[in-house]
Parts: sequence; C-alpha cells; structure tokens
Amino acid sequence: MTAAPLEHVGPWNEEDYFELGQTTDRIELLDGSLIVSPAPSGPHQQVARRLTNALKQAADRVVTMQLYALAGIRWYLLAQVEPVELRLFRLDGRYYVEHAVAAKGEALRLTEPFPAALDTTLLTR
Repeated sequence: MTAAPLEHVGPWNEEDYFELGQTTDRIELLDGSLIVSPAPSGPHQQVARRLTNALKQAADRVVTMQLYALAGIRWYLLAQVEPVELRLFRLDGRYYVEHAVAAKGEALRLTEPFPAALDTTLLTR
C-alpha cells in the first residue's frame, strides 16, 4: 500500500482513495473522509467463524434436501448432534414435509418407509 500523503487537504474523492492502492487494512471512503476500522478482536472472529459455519451447514442441508426432492427420493432422515435430534421427512409432491421427530432421549418410531425404532442416545457417546 502506498502511504497516504500527510499533506492531503480537503475531502477525499474516489480517485484519491484508489491511489492508496490495495491493502489488508480496513479503509473506507465515506462522504469525503477516510474511515479506518480496527481489526476485529479474537472473540469477535471466533463468533463470526461459528456463525459462518452454522449458516453454511444450514445452507448445505437445504440444498441437499432440494436435490434429493428433485431426484424423487421419498424419505430424508436428518440426524443432528447438537441438540440431539432425529427428523424424518417424506416427499410430498416436490417438497419434503416433516413426518416424525425424536429429541434427545427419545426414539424415532417409524411405520414408514419400514418399521423401526431409532434411539437418539446412540447419536452421542
């Protein structure tokens, strides 16, 4: 990054801003002023990473379910570890609808697509 000239007078414009070059610093041009944001703290970065991971998992799950539905797969079992939960979905037309749910300590009891009892305690140590 090229250092900003200390003798810069008056408001910054877009051309002045782009003359600064690329940088990893968080510099923004807002109404003729340069705004330099501090780097995020460690805890902030950890929370941001956890949120990103959670959103990615949720998005992946939705895309996977949509692809399975498009392929005509009649049943979709979602096993979740935190919180412990089993959810069975059945295809209804083009979309899945919830068919059965079991929370921690419960068993998911099925008659369809075949008789079964899935114990949620088996999902954790």
